[in-house]
Formats: sequence, C-alpha cells, structure tokens
Amino acid sequence: HPEDQTNVVLHSDRKPWPYFALDQVNNRIINHGGKYIHPYTGHAVPEDNTPVVLHGDVHENMEFKLVSTSNPDEEVYPYGDATIVGDWYLVYSVENPLATHTSTYQVTVGKSESESTTDTF
Repeated sequence: HPEDQTNVVLHSDRKPWPYFALDQVNNRIINHGGKYIHPYTGHAVPEDNTPVVLHGDVHENMEFKLVSTSNPDEEVYPYGDATIVGDWYLVYSVENPLATHTSTYQVTVGKSESESTTDTF
C-alpha cells in the first residue's frame, strides 16, 4: 500500500498497483491500494501545475468532476448514470451538533411486573 502524499505518475506497468477506479457517486478516484487522488495542497481549487498525490483522507476537496473532452461543461458518467433505489428513513438527526443534547432511556429488567425493576437514566 502506498504511503500518504505519494506522487501520482504515469506508468506503463500492467500489475494491479497502478490501477484506479472511479467513484462517480462521490466524484472520487481511488487507487488499487485504497488511497484517493487529491491535489498535493489539499485545496478545492488548486493552482495550475499542482501535483496530485495519493492520500487516505476523504474530504470534499478531493472530488473530481469527469467531463467530456469535447465539451468541458458536460459532465460524463463512465459507468452510466448512477441509480440509487430503495426506501430511506431518517434514523437520527442532529440539528445543531454544538448544542448540548440530552437523552433519557427507560429500561425494564425482568419478566413480570411484580419481579421487574424499572430505572430511568
């Protein structure tokens, strides 16, 4: 597995280590070794000639937009349009993660009302 900050270079080797996959749902490019391509500086809009490196972090500044070579305003999907199906349910949501959140749980231990213990914490 490559180290973080390993430079990405063109290479003609046919072994698995130089292979990449496109994650077109999250707009990321991942190396066979599990590291992601991102600009060396980590900036969302890097300067011209900024090298690209491999890194294990996942963040919004490493997203790539795959576009047509004939029209850079046209986004392309090499694997076809991503289709996400199924039912989605909100399980838990925090409106303000910096606020103090209090939860109360009530637990009953035992099989009958006369021999059970109930506690709230």
